[in-house]
Amino acid sequence: MPRRTLTRGGIRGDQRGCFHARLRHSGCVCVGVGSGRMAVELPHSKLITSAARDVLRPLGLRRRGRSRVWLDDRGWWLGVVEFQPSGFSRGSYLNVGVCWLWGWNGDVSFDVGSRVKGAGFVSYETDEQFAPEARRFAELAAARVEEFRAAFPDLTAAADYLFAHNNGIANACLHAATVAALIGRYDHAIRLLHDIEADAAARPAAYGDSDAWMRHVHESAVCLRTKTGQARFLAERCEQVRAGRAALKLPPLADSPW
Repeated sequence: MPRRTLTRGGIRGDQRGCFHARLRHSGCVCVGVGSGRMAVELPHSKLITSAARDVLRPLGLRRRGRSRVWLDDRGWWLGVVEFQPSGFSRGSYLNVGVCWLWGWNGDVSFDVGSRVKGAGFVSYETDEQFAPEARRFAELAAARVEEFRAAFPDLTAAADYLFAHNNGIANACLHAATVAALIGRYDHAIRLLHDIEADAAARPAAYGDSDAWMRHVHESAVCLRTKTGQARFLAERCEQVRAGRAALKLPPLADSPW
């Protein structure tokens, strides 16, 4: 099944409804020849980095490598701030959202949120023109980060949100099913997983080449019918959280993520 990925040309659709940021565009260019090549940060990216350091770092966010992505480590979920480049001109969009680490699949994703309403795209013309815009974006991002922190203090709050916002898209159903299991509502989790299977049977073209993903959905539904399976499911979600944290070079958790 095609994933919704971030590209230079824009956003591609995803029937599962998940926004995956591949985060390849760091705002740097390489200069030099051969082994002497080095990455040099472009002027507008320097201004974004400076604004993010001033506004986001005091909140505890950390920059992901040399990218234009900043992460808010909340243990079992991440706040994600992306100053998204354009493939056509220097400047930035602004995306802020949440990545549920229980569903880690090898990259950061926007499982809740994404484009910040009203931010638009700001083109770089001069340092003097762009610097206040970079600061404005950083402050908008900080406000959204605080909103997500307040919205998801624990699994129960996440469950309330995901149940209320389950729009029937497969990936939203899967996250709702996962958190239902994590709070012990196994019957509800199984029903949601069966909803995905029924939708896939009714609309196979919408799911494309997703056999492995659908096997995971089916096996999860079977697994949650027994206490042994439930324990295994919970252990696997813990392992996904740990795997995501390790991949992102975040410190290991001392106790259970929940």
